[in-house]
Amino acid sequence: SHDLQCCRNALLAHSLRVGSLGRMKKDVMSTRKSLFYNLFLIAILFLLLIALFLLAKHAVTQPRWLLSDDFVEYWAAGKLNLSGGNPYSPDELAPLQHQAGRFAGVPVIMYNPPWMLAFAMPFGAIDYAAARTIWLLLSIAMIIACCDILWKLYAAPPQKRWLGWLIGLSFIPVLDCLRGGQTGILMLLGLVGFIYYQQRRLDWAAGFFLSLLAIKPHLLLLFLVAVLFWCIYKHRWVIIVSSLLTLSAATLLAWSFNHFVIQQYLYVTAHYAPQQWATATLGSFLRILISVDLFWLQFVPTGLGLLWFIFYWINHHSHWDWLLQAPLITLVSVCVAAYGWTFDLPVTLVAILFVFSHILKHPFSRSAWIVISIYLIIDSLDLAMRVPQILLWWLAPSLLIWYLVMDRFILRPLMTTSSSGGEPNP
Repeated sequence: SHDLQCCRNALLAHSLRVGSLGRMKKDVMSTRKSLFYNLFLIAILFLLLIALFLLAKHAVTQPRWLLSDDFVEYWAAGKLNLSGGNPYSPDELAPLQHQAGRFAGVPVIMYNPPWMLAFAMPFGAIDYAAARTIWLLLSIAMIIACCDILWKLYAAPPQKRWLGWLIGLSFIPVLDCLRGGQTGILMLLGLVGFIYYQQRRLDWAAGFFLSLLAIKPHLLLLFLVAVLFWCIYKHRWVIIVSSLLTLSAATLLAWSFNHFVIQQYLYVTAHYAPQQWATATLGSFLRILISVDLFWLQFVPTGLGLLWFIFYWINHHSHWDWLLQAPLITLVSVCVAAYGWTFDLPVTLVAILFVFSHILKHPFSRSAWIVISIYLIIDSLDLAMRVPQILLWWLAPSLLIWYLVMDRFILRPLMTTSSSGGEPNP
């Protein structure tokens, strides 16, 4: 009996060892298969990226593309500043822009402040085709990243995050920005980065991203004023310091290559002032409506916007939440901007995704179809009207009105219902 028990135990131990070795072999084989599979996916992704780069490079060097491509102004300005030239001189910009393939019309001048050159110079260090392709692919990646972050910030359904990407990539001002090689998407990154990091109280990072809004400070002037008021009220001084240090460092970098860059910028703003620009703004529309010669009319909407903000701040500063306030402040800012083009409107995705994220938290209803239909009408009209920018002055105000109506009659009732039903009120 004792011998039988010993044999039984020995057989059991042997079977356990065999089973363990079998499982180990299976695990090793599974690990190898997983490794080979991952390496295969990486290789495929790498080849796809190369193919995408080559296709994009071919597209951006076509004459029809170059006719309306604004990236050439940043590339040429960066290249000039690297060599100690004048990045704001039409005479010096012209040969470089011809070298890039843009021969039609007068040279395009970069009107952005000198700190923008810290962004432009790395692109100016390489040839135009490669620089333009890299910027196009980076812009697409930034749009997807910004939409994804906003989708999470607004607590939208994670399984529908692809809708956020689709909304961002199908927004006509975004496509115009990608097509023109403009910086509207970079400003969206700054806006989203500021909202994201201030929410987590990482103020140095929030200030860094906030500095990106200074690429075109007139576009989001109200937003910048709101940040200043809020930082003072909440004693978030680090955000202001971080932003100022970032801009100072960027300006110093540009100055280190060209000691006259600040004087050159001041000269171009004084002698090539954009008084005759007919942009897609309410200010330009007022001048067309009343008198083109009354230049001060360009800034009337900005003045009214600042006045509106004072009253808005008084009523809301005690319970300020950037997730709730940023959409409206952003839309009002672009509506009252003294200058602006439709390719500057990617920043309004902060408001557009706010609406869609809250709509998609609830079962689809008639109100959801109303929201989507009106938005698609506005976006489709922008696509259909390939006209001078001044005739698109209505686009930003339309998005603002759409947002206000949706917020008042659809979003608030939905949010109230969610709150009363035990769900957190956003």
